[in-house]
Amino acid sequence: MGTRATYRFLETEFSPETTVYINDDGYPSGAVKYYILPACKGNYRRLSVEKFIRANEKAEICNGHDSHGDTEYRYDFTQSFTNFKPHPVMWIHVRHLPPGSDEWVEEFNGTLDEFIGYTLPTVIASHTPEY
Repeated sequence: MGTRATYRFLETEFSPETTVYINDDGYPSGAVKYYILPACKGNYRRLSVEKFIRANEKAEICNGHDSHGDTEYRYDFTQSFTNFKPHPVMWIHVRHLPPGSDEWVEEFNGTLDEFIGYTLPTVIASHTPEY
């Protein structure tokens, strides 16, 4: 599908803010299935912009969410540490631009684990076994 999206990884102590553009499968279940899960390789807490780019041949670094005028989804990734967990928590904020609208609508705001759970039924339903 030609659903275009930008993926912004906010600054951490190890890397600068970086935005990546991919020109297809940018809807939430496509983003999880084709881009986020391959980059995580089973460890959702260790997602980084470097891993995301390495796992996605179609990824191109851009100047920000506004650098491509044809995107339908915007993803923001933020890593934070809490007193309750010994590892960083990856947060994701997803916005969607409905057809014919100029206003971005929030679709999801929570942890990456929650986002994967949010999209999982659609990811599973769309899976076709390879024979």
